[in-house]
Amino acid sequence: MNNKKTLTSTFFGILMAGLLVGIGFLLADINIPRYLIAILIVSYFLNLACGFIILVSKVRTDTVKACWLFVIILLPIVGLILFFFFGVIPFKKKDYNEYENVFGNVDIKDVEESKKIIKNETKWNAYKLNFNTMHSPIYTDTKIDIIKNNNDILKQYIDLVRSAKETIYIQTYVIKKSVFFYTLANEMAKKAKQGVKVYFVYDWAGSYRKFNSKVIRMLDKAGVHVAVFNYNRWIPIKSSINFRSHQKMLIVDSKVCFYGSSNITEEYLQINTNRNIFFDINYIITGKIINSLIDTFIYNFKKYTNASEEVKKQLKFRKAIENKDNGSSTQLVLGYPDCKYDNINFSVLSIINTAKKSITIVNPFLLPTNEIVQALKIAAWRGVKIKIILPHRNSDKNYSLLINRYLYADWIKNNIEVYEFNMFVHTKFIIADEELCFFGSSNLDHRSLMINFENSILFKDKEFAGELKDIYDSYEKYSLKVDKAFIKKYVPLRKRVGHQLLQIYKPLV
Repeated sequence: MNNKKTLTSTFFGILMAGLLVGIGFLLADINIPRYLIAILIVSYFLNLACGFIILVSKVRTDTVKACWLFVIILLPIVGLILFFFFGVIPFKKKDYNEYENVFGNVDIKDVEESKKIIKNETKWNAYKLNFNTMHSPIYTDTKIDIIKNNNDILKQYIDLVRSAKETIYIQTYVIKKSVFFYTLANEMAKKAKQGVKVYFVYDWAGSYRKFNSKVIRMLDKAGVHVAVFNYNRWIPIKSSINFRSHQKMLIVDSKVCFYGSSNITEEYLQINTNRNIFFDINYIITGKIINSLIDTFIYNFKKYTNASEEVKKQLKFRKAIENKDNGSSTQLVLGYPDCKYDNINFSVLSIINTAKKSITIVNPFLLPTNEIVQALKIAAWRGVKIKIILPHRNSDKNYSLLINRYLYADWIKNNIEVYEFNMFVHTKFIIADEELCFFGSSNLDHRSLMINFENSILFKDKEFAGELKDIYDSYEKYSLKVDKAFIKKYVPLRKRVGHQLLQIYKPLV
């Protein structure tokens, strides 16, 4: 059925249901207090107004519209309150030219070089897609080393901070009471006292009440420019908290970047067995792609943090150091809810639709958009070999397994191989045809693809793809294959009922 017709029918369903309930009360001749009648009438018309706003919205997908319409039908008064706090979009979607403000320091020479690369790239259209819609340049001098062992994360991170001579830019989603955070805080303070300009951004919602505020005051006193993304001091529950910065990066002296998906918490270090252990990989990146990462850091810092205007003015762009050209095309892809296009979602779709031989996916969360679900099934029908690894254990979110297992029956029915790694895997990458890699902060769920501020990297390099494939193979050795017996054991009927509810509410998860 046409989505618009379905949504319109749902809206008029709200209208008719309210009228029928009202008529029913009148015919029943029930003695209802006038104040209660007034509340019901006001609630009814507010529901209608809210439903109309949702229906005509141009900045929400049909899936999101259907979700909110269902919420206000099921919970007439509570649904309105939930929509006010979580459904209102706190900024207007800009057209694609807003990305010009993100990549505002791109060299004209790099723009022209990007056009040549696109012209010569006959297969992977994702590069052209992102260049045309978000002006993201393509570089061919990138060098990337993979941090495969979680035990090396803390050492590599701190060593980079200690090596800084001029600037340190750090952005993360979660900071938590941990050896990682306290060690990093001490090193940042030392560097700031030595005259290094240190800028540190964490997300308000992701880090809420997870750390000791005394540490932040210590950093401020030492001269570290600490800023909070999407800061909400007085109203902790409002719609803006739904739009979070899930990005993670450390950039030192515009020369090198620690990049990936690990937050500044203890779970990633595998040193505390009392907590859930996260298996993750990260990357050390050099080359001109750091220009794009610096641009995004500056854009986030100046537009969405609580830093003072004076501090924001001090933050200046410094050009990255160029490596020797190696022919490996690299492009930063942003998924920002304040811009017109959902480029991470589009890029994943483009990769799936272009792949001819194989698609390999590792991700902790897999509840993607309907378009990606269909694209994967069509790719499998075309003969593309698709293999997916997800975690067998919950993260700190107890519903994560429920999310992932929703589509298992559909996946295996369509010859898509699915495995569950024995621990919680937080690694996030896609490999297509053993040459194109897509990795970064983004999960493959609706929140990361459509709501959060995310960034990921497109990197075409067969040797690098081989390294990621080796990591995939190492995970598969310790994984359970999903088949009918697995589904019968781990996805009983009561959980399938939860899956159906989850399908309705997945845009809000």
